[in-house]
Amino acid sequence: MKRRQKTSIFICCEGKTEVAFLKYIKSLYIAGEQKSIRIKSANGGDILSMKRHTGEQKNHIHIDKDYILLDGDQIKSKNINEENVLVVQPCIEGLFLEILDRSKPRTSRKCKKIFEKNYLNSKDKLHHKSYQTIFNKNKLENARSRLPLLNKILKIFETEQ
Repeated sequence: MKRRQKTSIFICCEGKTEVAFLKYIKSLYIAGEQKSIRIKSANGGDILSMKRHTGEQKNHIHIDKDYILLDGDQIKSKNINEENVLVVQPCIEGLFLEILDRSKPRTSRKCKKIFEKNYLNSKDKLHHKSYQTIFNKNKLENARSRLPLLNKILKIFETEQ
């Protein structure tokens, strides 16, 4: 009997907070036999630098699907229609506040301030295990029906039937 080959997925994130959150999601949702998911930070930058980073990864490892996760404040044009580009408005902390059913300020600075004051400070949010204290699987599942971007992110990690 032939072994089914894993789907190899690469996710390029803008920063370390996004990496930590996605690693937490991976710990909840990944089915190890079907998908191999690598999550790396581009250490900031715009969409073009993140695409270059992803291209460099493709030169070194086999990748079946790739995604870019970045903050909306890093995009000059609001007309990004690429299926593999995931844009959080205005930032990942804004998405966190929405998952928690909190109102989301319009600026990244304010989102970060509220999230870091009330949930995870600037150091804790860089560690994937910290997210288990505020985002259990039920909370994520309940939020995905009202947050299309979260739903799209979770689908990347879920087992394909």
